[in-house]
Amino acid sequence: DISPDPDLKQLAELRKRLDHKDTDITIIEGEKRILASFPNHISDIACARLEELRINLKLGHFIKEAGIHEIILDNGDLIPYDHLFWSAGIRGHEIFQDILLQKEKNGMLKVSDCLHPFMQDGSETTFIYAIGDSGIFRDAKGAVVPWTAQKAIHEGEKVAYALLRDLK
Repeated sequence: DISPDPDLKQLAELRKRLDHKDTDITIIEGEKRILASFPNHISDIACARLEELRINLKLGHFIKEAGIHEIILDNGDLIPYDHLFWSAGIRGHEIFQDILLQKEKNGMLKVSDCLHPFMQDGSETTFIYAIGDSGIFRDAKGAVVPWTAQKAIHEGEKVAYALLRDLK
């Protein structure tokens, strides 16, 4: 069973307050589905809920340009707006650009099971840990583990344990 996401609750409340014929809410997502790092059925549930709330989805497109009252998508579509709330995707911090470690296409560090980034030659570092939004951790099947508070807490505990072990 899935507990309601606080963001979905806020969107539902916003939808109720703006329940006028001339009001639209649109979510633009660069991935082909929302919550792409979660299993498909979670994405399907979220899409169904957003549809119930009459919230539009534009999937598989990125915002190329934002003007004062319209945005332009990468496919050239223009979307007018009165209010734009931008929570642009997750990208690796600029500090990672010049570091000679392996990165995913979004600039995030590739990390091992022990949360160590990989060197360019494929070897695992043993002196660096990448936790939270700095690294992409994949499960046994190769799927990206979603960035959640629970993941960050678990990674922090894992690194703390490893550091204590190394100190002993």
